[in-house]
Amino acid sequence: MLSSMQFMKALAEKDETADPVLDKDVNPVPDKSLSDKEVVPFTYDGGIKSFFETEIKPFIPDAWVDEENAKIGYEISFTKYFFKPAELRSIEEIISDIESIESDTDGLLAGIVQEVRE
Repeated sequence: MLSSMQFMKALAEKDETADPVLDKDVNPVPDKSLSDKEVVPFTYDGGIKSFFETEIKPFIPDAWVDEENAKIGYEISFTKYFFKPAELRSIEEIISDIESIESDTDGLLAGIVQEVRE
């Protein structure tokens, strides 16, 4: 059995030149590919509605808010507040390790090439 969204994808086509449907009684199916997410600060005067009217609506006049799926909460960035990066080794230490490995393997490539040629 097809869902309504699958049915719409199968039988409908998108017309980029069409006017947006503004009639609230028609109940258009929102195009999820055009959706966006905004993070509104708790301290924004007037909340979500004010943010939408002042920050979104002037630039995208036919935008709308899906109030059923609007979420109010707070995100804590654990990386920002709790992550302690490991101290990097000095360049001298790294160069020393590379030189040590190089001296250990000196002649290794020549030996491999010699065996292949024989």
